[in-house]
Amino acid sequence: MKVETDNGLKLRRDLTAFLFVGAVATSIDFLVYFILVDFEVSKNLAKSISFLFGVCVGYLGNVRHTFRHAIPHPFKYLLTYSISLILNVTVNGLGYLMLENSLLWWILATTTSTAFNFFGLRHFAFTQKV
Repeated sequence: MKVETDNGLKLRRDLTAFLFVGAVATSIDFLVYFILVDFEVSKNLAKSISFLFGVCVGYLGNVRHTFRHAIPHPFKYLLTYSISLILNVTVNGLGYLMLENSLLWWILATTTSTAFNFFGLRHFAFTQKV
């Protein structure tokens, strides 16, 4: 019974930290993107650069706060986020074809990729220390 409670508390703590780190990383992504666009950098290049900034901030935050008791695997982290990006774009694109509601599909795509990221990072990119 205690193991279940400890696991539930750890899952909740990890998820809370993950969402906080993600909010900070997303804010950095957003800020960098609009600064670059303001300096007339092309939108695709600006988004690529801002996404990389967000991934780096997310990695550092997840290593230090979310999964601090686990061994990080940078390649697996990037692989998880690469798949997540594809998943996000696919859900958004397919959904928009069915119902032209950008906000709805952006929210669903972001929610889907966030859930994938959390479980991918927790069970694949960060392995428990022995």
